[in-house]
Amino acid sequence: MNPIVLLHGALGSGKQLEPIREALAKQTDRTIHFYNFPGHGGEDVPTDGFRMDKLAKDFGAWLSLNNIMGADIFGYSMGGYVALLTVRKNPERIRHILTLGTKFDWSVEGAKRETKHLNAKVISEKVPKYAQHLENLHGGHWVDVLSATAQLMTHLGAKPLLNEYTLQMIQHPVVITRGSEDKMVSAEESEQVAIDLPDARYEEVVGWPHPLEKLDPTKLTAHILKHLN
Repeated sequence: MNPIVLLHGALGSGKQLEPIREALAKQTDRTIHFYNFPGHGGEDVPTDGFRMDKLAKDFGAWLSLNNIMGADIFGYSMGGYVALLTVRKNPERIRHILTLGTKFDWSVEGAKRETKHLNAKVISEKVPKYAQHLENLHGGHWVDVLSATAQLMTHLGAKPLLNEYTLQMIQHPVVITRGSEDKMVSAEESEQVAIDLPDARYEEVVGWPHPLEKLDPTKLTAHILKHLN
């Protein structure tokens, strides 16, 4: 049976995916993996920060190292972007891709809007609970993760890696999904990517917001198994 690999989003870690992995394990005999992107989950952030193409290269290397073939990928937010980049150079290691809440419409202006929310000092002073959440995920490296993520977004805004041309080169089946209450990702950008991909469709899930922690693991599990079968 084809394995399932779960990918977390920006500022997240594999730890967030454990409840989903546990819920999936109760409903399927398929092997369930979750992948922790380098520099996340308490690891040292690379000296050169985060780059989306490097994250995809590292994920492809991990699939190869673990001899994973024909995996079905669930990519939440940034994880969906990485999955689509990865499949281009590792087509035999990935079968299907399901994304949720992945932002595809990147520009210089859009990156500036997103990165202004990644100021560690402001977060600590204005949203201490979120600062604690980030520290729970990344330990003492959480400030470095914020800074490196801001750099990633800035680079992606200047040079988006997924566009009409690169998407047309992906032949694998893809389902692009978005929660109707997602304030970060628009229906328009999600639908456009589904159009640009040769074998894809778009689905909107009523009532779902963007943050992964606000989603019911049981309902998310059902969503994953519905599309990755």
